[in-house]
Parts: sequence; structure tokens; C-alpha cells
Amino acid sequence: MKAGMRLRIAVVLALAARACASEPYVKEAAWAQTMVASRAALAARPLPARERAGAAAAVWFRVKDDFPMEGLGDAGRGRRVSTVV
Repeated sequence: MKAGMRLRIAVVLALAARACASEPYVKEAAWAQTMVASRAALAARPLPARERAGAAAAVWFRVKDDFPMEGLGDAGRGRRVSTVV
């Protein structure tokens, strides 16, 4: 394997590891506990505002993927469903 290819693979692996480490998603048994734990993990990380916003959005999308029915909330009953993480 050429040195250039090894370097590219190392960069990709390092970026993937950083992306996984920067997402403060903590899955629990229920969506509410997941949100509480993930918010605590997000608050504990010293991230710049721009990265914090991206991490919060990533957490929200992971919660929606893992708990699709809970995301419906009060939709359809005239109440606004909050999307703030």
C-alpha cells in the first residue's frame, strides 16, 4: 500500500473517530431519559457555539430515529411540539 493511501485512510479514520466522539448522544431505555442524559452530556462538553449547535441537532435526529413514535408528541392537537434539545 502506498504511503499516500495510508495517510488518506488515517485521516478518514481520525475524522470519523472525532465525529463519533463529538456527538454527545446517550441512548437510554426511554426517550425522555435519553434526552436528559444527552443534554447533560452536551452541557458537559466544552464546544464552541457553532459545534454545539451541530451536536445538538445531531442528538435530536438520533433521538427521532431511535424513538419515532415519541416524536409525534402533541402533533395534531393544536399544540406546538418543541424541537429544542
